[in-house]
Parts: sequence; structure tokens; C-alpha cells
Amino acid sequence: EMRLDLIALNDYFEQEHITNAFMTTQVAYQFATSIENHSLKHLSTGGEKLASLTPPKGYKMHNLYGPTETTVLETSYQIDRKMNNIPIGKAIDNMRLYIVDPQGYRLPVGAVGELWASGPLVSRGYLNRPEKTAEVFIPNPFAGDSEKYARIYRTGDIVRYLPSGDIEFVGRKDGQVKIRGFRIELTEVEAVLREFPGIKDATVQAFDEEGGGKFIAAYIVSDEQIDIDALNSFILDQKPPYMVPAVTMQIEAIPLNQNQKVNKKALPKPEKKATEVEMDTNVPMNVLEKEIHGIISRIINTEEFGVTTVLGYVGLTSIMAIKLAIQINKRFGVTLNSKALAKKGSIQSIENEILTAMMSGGAAKQEEADAAHADMSSIPLSYAQMGVYVDSIKNPERSLPVSPKMWTFPCSPRLSRHSSRRTPCCRLTLEVREQTSSRWWTSNSPLRLLKASARRRTFPITNGSLSNRSI
Repeated sequence: EMRLDLIALNDYFEQEHITNAFMTTQVAYQFATSIENHSLKHLSTGGEKLASLTPPKGYKMHNLYGPTETTVLETSYQIDRKMNNIPIGKAIDNMRLYIVDPQGYRLPVGAVGELWASGPLVSRGYLNRPEKTAEVFIPNPFAGDSEKYARIYRTGDIVRYLPSGDIEFVGRKDGQVKIRGFRIELTEVEAVLREFPGIKDATVQAFDEEGGGKFIAAYIVSDEQIDIDALNSFILDQKPPYMVPAVTMQIEAIPLNQNQKVNKKALPKPEKKATEVEMDTNVPMNVLEKEIHGIISRIINTEEFGVTTVLGYVGLTSIMAIKLAIQINKRFGVTLNSKALAKKGSIQSIENEILTAMMSGGAAKQEEADAAHADMSSIPLSYAQMGVYVDSIKNPERSLPVSPKMWTFPCSPRLSRHSSRRTPCCRLTLEVREQTSSRWWTSNSPLRLLKASARRRTFPITNGSLSNRSI
């Protein structure tokens, strides 16, 4: 559950001082662009083509590549700047990579070809699938006498070398795409569509989501109006949910090019819309519903949904649901279950969660906590520190004379997003000298540790704050 709740995951990272983590591509994208983390040193991601992003501050981010057949890593690239196309990097140790043309000849820098991989990480093949194994696991024509690199795995991925020596991912050789982390064949979805009564022709295409990842759109041809809900249910009876097209459009004919293949450029742009039954856009929205609607529409890139529309029907994916949960938490201080959002979330359900939190006082307490910790310039003394102060005023002769030499307060509190876990903490660099000797003490510890120090030594304080004057 925590893996898709990025706020809770971030809290866990910071509480447990996690320094290295791996996330799948779309989850890592949301984490790096939406969450501020202070414990990580390295965040690695892989599985799909990574969308353009600005490198996160405070830790390094690495784009990794490697099919399961090469168990499971081939390349690595550290993202050091914003790029339109983020490379997958160079080969790791123990791996040799080749970019070849359809005849198996190696290609120069910039030329597009299939990626072949060799090395000890290449697996032996597919269990009980000798034909498929023989097709993609072949002898290495470039290895010479090296047994270490004697076998090659033909990845089916289309790539090219950049002048820097890094590899850039272009796409797939076959019709395979990754949807929600699953590799699927578009022709497999097409075959199911053609089985539905009334459909004469069909094609399925993959399109890029703006926030990263892909979705599939189906184009169908029929002499009668097709019930899209019934069609989706028909597909769902035979295939997993991620193979149900996010958009289905009924058109007059499938456009073809000169080679009699589907002309993808001539297909209408897929638009994610709800059905007329589900859409209640004519129902007036109150102020809260309008604000929630605005947050959602910016994430799913459509405004054609109403208060009770199930957001999954208008294109809200599990990754988008994570982003939506983060935005709602930032705006209203309410934590939503991203998995439930993706399945049956609506404006109404989100509104109910917010109102429930407000009526129970949860949101108010969150705002009070935010206000209380917004200004860290003045922090009240603890009971122990106040006791030291009072004792110093009443019995100045019992105080240990100290002369402050240097006070340094580089105050940058790292606060958890949950108010109950927020503990004001400034790092204090303290250098003091006992007047009766030449000994020096240096302390570089959190301010809250002064509570323990106060039992051993009296610090000169005035008006409830640390002072530069000796008492």
C-alpha cells in the first residue's frame, strides 16, 4: 500500500534514513517532481521511457535500462540536467551492447537500430518455449573466442548511440508497448476487438501521456453504433484491465498509407471522454467542487466530467491517481487512498473526504500546525530550560561562569508533512570557554539536546532566550 502513497513513502524514507531507492518509471517521475525528500542520496528508476524532468534537488537520479531476460540491468545514466529525451546511458560492467541493422551489422553514432546485449547477465532462455528462445538468444558474432560474451539477447528495442557514447531509447521493434508497467502486444487487443459483434475493422495504437508512460486507443469500424461500455466489458472478460483501451473511437474507415498499412498520422487524435450516462457536466458545482474539478482536469487533460463521474472512465490511471492524491493533500491537508481513487474515485468522493476531515477537525488541526511551525525564528524554552533560567536568576552565585565565544545558528528545520511528527530542530554550533581555565568545549548537536546539557551546565540566558552576556 505504501508504495503508491508517496507522502507516506517519503515519511518512511526520512524516518528510517533511507539513502538509496528504486522506483518504476512513472512512480519515480511523480516522486521526483512532487515530493521534497531530505534523506535520499540516489534514486534509480527504470521500466519505461522516462519523460523529461528537472533533476531533483538534494539527491542524484539515475535512469536505468534492462529487460528481464538480462537479469535485469544493462545501462545506467545519471540525470544532471533537464533534457527532452533522457538517455538510458552506457553499458554497466560485465555487459557488452551492440546496435545493429536488420542484417546484423553494427551501426555508427546516430543511426537507429536494434539493441543486442551479451554478457554473464544474459539468461539461458524461456522455460518450455524453445522456439522463442532460439529466435532471440543467439550466438554472438562479435565475441571471438570470449566465452563470457558468447551469447546474445536480441532485445527488440530500437535505440541509437549519441556522440557522448550514451544510448538513447527510441521505441520497440515489434508492436509491444508498456502500459502501467506491463508489456503488451497491440495486435492482441485488436484481435479481441474484431471478435465483438458488429465490428468490421479495428486498429489499436499507443500514445504518450504528457506526464510519462503510455495509453492505448482503439479505433473501430462498424455499420451500427457500438456500445463502448459493453465493448470494454467484453475485453475485460478475456484480458486484464491494463489491456482495455483508455479511449475507443468509432470511425468510418481505418486510414491506410501507400503500403496499405495503417496510417497512424491520419487517425483522429484520441480524446478521453466520459459517456453521456456518466457525464453530469450540466449539474452546477459548488466552490469546493469547482476547485477539485480544476485540480483533476489539469492532471487528466480534460474537463468533460462531472461531480459523480468515475474518474477512471475519463482517463485517470493509477499513476495519475498518485499525483492527484499529492495535490489534494497539499491543498486541503487530507490524505486520500490513491488505489481507491483510481478504481472508483470521483469529485463527490474526494469532496466527502475533505468535508469529513473538516468536520472532525483534522484539516483545522493541520492548518494550525502549519501556522505554528511557519515561523521558526522564536521557539519557546522547554520546561527543563526554563527551570535552568529561573534557577540562574534566583541563585546567580551557583551558576557556572561561562563566556560565550561564538554562536552559530544555521537554522533550516526539516519538517515532516504530518504535523504530529513535526519537531522543531535547529542545529547549534556552540563554542564556550570556562573563565577559570583555558579549556574549550565545542558542541554541534540538535537544539533539542540542550535539554540534557542543561542538567550539567548553566547557560547564560535572558528573557527566555540564549544571551551573549555572562550572569
